[in-house]
Amino acid sequence: MDRTRFLFGGAQLEVDWKKTNYALYPTRGIHQTISVIGVRGIEYFNPGSAGIALQEPSAGHHRTWYGAKFSREQYFRTPPIGWFSWGYLVEGVATVHPSFANEYATNISAPAFTPTQHSRIIYMKEFRSDAYFAAGLMPTIEFTPSFYLKMSGYLYIPENYDGVKESIRQRMRTIFDGTLVYQSIIGPVSLSVSKYDVTKRNNWFMTFNIGYAVFNRKGLFY
Repeated sequence: MDRTRFLFGGAQLEVDWKKTNYALYPTRGIHQTISVIGVRGIEYFNPGSAGIALQEPSAGHHRTWYGAKFSREQYFRTPPIGWFSWGYLVEGVATVHPSFANEYATNISAPAFTPTQHSRIIYMKEFRSDAYFAAGLMPTIEFTPSFYLKMSGYLYIPENYDGVKESIRQRMRTIFDGTLVYQSIIGPVSLSVSKYDVTKRNNWFMTFNIGYAVFNRKGLFY
C-alpha cells in the first residue's frame, strides 16, 4: 500500500457573514464567505509492495499552492404562499493545487464541494478538483416553522476530472438531497435521502441524525 505523508503549514484570510434562522438546515437568512489561502509543505511518498521494485521511497518534495473561494447561500420567503420558501447557493473555488506523487493524495488534498451534511462525511473523488464552480436551489415546504421538508439540487462543474480536461457536459456532476427536519430544543432531528450523480443508479444514501453534527475545520482549508 502506498503511503504519503505531508507536513505543512498554511494561512487563511476569511470574511464570514452569517445571519440565518437556524445554524443547521436554515430556511431564512444569508451565509456568505470570501477567503484566500496559502499552503506550503513537504511531501514524503513511500510506494507499496507493488511499486517497490520500480520506485524507491522519495525524498521530500516541496508542495506550494494558493487559492481563493467565494460562497453565498441565501433564503427567501414567498409571502403569497406561507408554507413555501426557497434558497440558492453559488460557490466558486480557484487554486493552483499541485500534483502529488500519488494520485489519491492529489485528489484527497484538493478542494471538495460538500454542500450537504451527508456529503461532508463521505469521500467522493468526483467532487474534488483544484478549481470548480457550483450552484444549487433549495426549495422548502414548511408544515410548521420548526417542521419542514427541505429539498436541494446542486450542479458541480470541476476544472478537470482525474487530471483530464473534458467537455463541460462530461465533467458535470449533480447532488440531490431531501431532508425532513424538526428543529427541537436539543437541536435538529433529520431524516435525509441523498443521491449523487443522476447517471448512476447505486449511490442512494439515507441518513438519520439527532442534534448538531460537529466537524473540525479542514487543515487544508478547502
